Amino acid sequence: MMKSLPTTLAAGYLAIAVQTLTGLIFIPFLLSEDGVGLAGFAAIATLQAAAGLITFFFDGYRQYAARAIALATHNGDRDVLHSIFFFTLLSAAAAVVLWLMVWPFVYELIGMQMGDIIAASLFAVAYVVAEQLAYVLECHEHALKRSWIPSSLGGLDSLFRAVLTVILFKAFSASVSQFFLAAFVGQVAKLGILFWLSPLEVSVRDGKWVDRMGAQYDAFVNSLPLALNGIAPYVVFRGGVILASVALVGEQAGVVAIILVTLRTYINQGLFSVLRPMLIPRLALVDIRDRTSTAYQKLNLYLDLFQVFTLFVGIWAVVSTPWWFSLWLGLSVEEYVGLAQVAVAVYFLEIAYGVQYFCLLAHGHGRSLALLTGGFALLATACTAIGTYYSSTAAFSVGPVMAYVLSYVVAVRLAFGKHFDFSLQQSDISSGLFVVALSAGIGIAAMVKGGGLLSPLLAGALFWGLSHAVGIRISLARHFPGWKREAVDI
Repeated sequence: MMKSLPTTLAAGYLAIAVQTLTGLIFIPFLLSEDGVGLAGFAAIATLQAAAGLITFFFDGYRQYAARAIALATHNGDRDVLHSIFFFTLLSAAAAVVLWLMVWPFVYELIGMQMGDIIAASLFAVAYVVAEQLAYVLECHEHALKRSWIPSSLGGLDSLFRAVLTVILFKAFSASVSQFFLAAFVGQVAKLGILFWLSPLEVSVRDGKWVDRMGAQYDAFVNSLPLALNGIAPYVVFRGGVILASVALVGEQAGVVAIILVTLRTYINQGLFSVLRPMLIPRLALVDIRDRTSTAYQKLNLYLDLFQVFTLFVGIWAVVSTPWWFSLWLGLSVEEYVGLAQVAVAVYFLEIAYGVQYFCLLAHGHGRSLALLTGGFALLATACTAIGTYYSSTAAFSVGPVMAYVLSYVVAVRLAFGKHFDFSLQQSDISSGLFVVALSAGIGIAAMVKGGGLLSPLLAGALFWGLSHAVGIRISLARHFPGWKREAVDI
């Protein structure tokens, strides 16, 4: 079942490289005089967070839909895809109506001009609806083992959106509404292509799939507790942005938005977004009780390989943060480098345990984890609110969020060890070596001013050497055709 994974990842990460490069160029443009500036960027992030509230109750249903569509496609049943698509359309439209009822609060929160915020809000919620529908059709492509299609469309969408935004900003006065207009047009184009590739039909004369709408409603209700798995991080990260926009000045709020949303998005996008959509349907079909099966052994390999690779890349990213963060956003944000460094380290730890998290969801162990992370989210959000109210500094907006992510990582590790019979010794050792190498790299960077990329090189070499010393070796020969060596040192 996983034999196509290396090829799929190669195609997906190529598209992600395009998205990441586009973002690295596009974000500084948004912050420049030709763009909307830091205050405008904070308004964009705040409106994205507010519009994203629509997706709160869809996270659990999306987990259900990914598995249901995969199984139905495998069995040749098209009615499930039809019913899920149209149920998503109707329920998302209903959620938009509810969101528009609280629109005056959004207006007071952002404080933009009336005309600009009305247009931006409409485009933002329309974008969210199109995004939910596109996700349903992407699940169908993943079920057909055509994951390169949604990955490629994602890369093209990012590029098209950035180009269209620049054109609009140059042709007219830069505004937040133009940013959301470009995003909506790009998402609709992506949805149109996916719809054209799918077996969906606009005609509803054949009403068999309509009979299943009641079943979809029941599935939606039953999946609501699982939605906490998506709501919890959303409340923490987007809530942190909203609280920062209220309590902090424009520049500080913009930096907090970049650290809590933009950095996390790009790190997740670069390392995990290709895997995420396909994990639940693939992992759900692996019999994890049969330790002798090929699928079990390959899954064990991928878990170890992905975690060690992620932590190794994370060391480079964290130690070199003082160099690339100022280069990316300018010297005006240099005082926030330390916060960015902490955030990047925590985000890489979060991703390193991402496959374990989705394995828990795929095998029905998401409810207890949802309740636990939901409690962490409420506590972290409360601490963020108190910190920003009494301190009004970026550190008190970011600190509780980082504590939440670390609590989530510990919860995933403990839950995975409880429910699955996988050896986690290498996982724990790798995480410990990550902390050791990271501390050493940051210490070297502090002592050798202007060392450039020397510090991340030394930190990466230390991680590699310590891994070899403790015997961390990953066999690749049986799973990657053409690999010459029986084992490689990570």
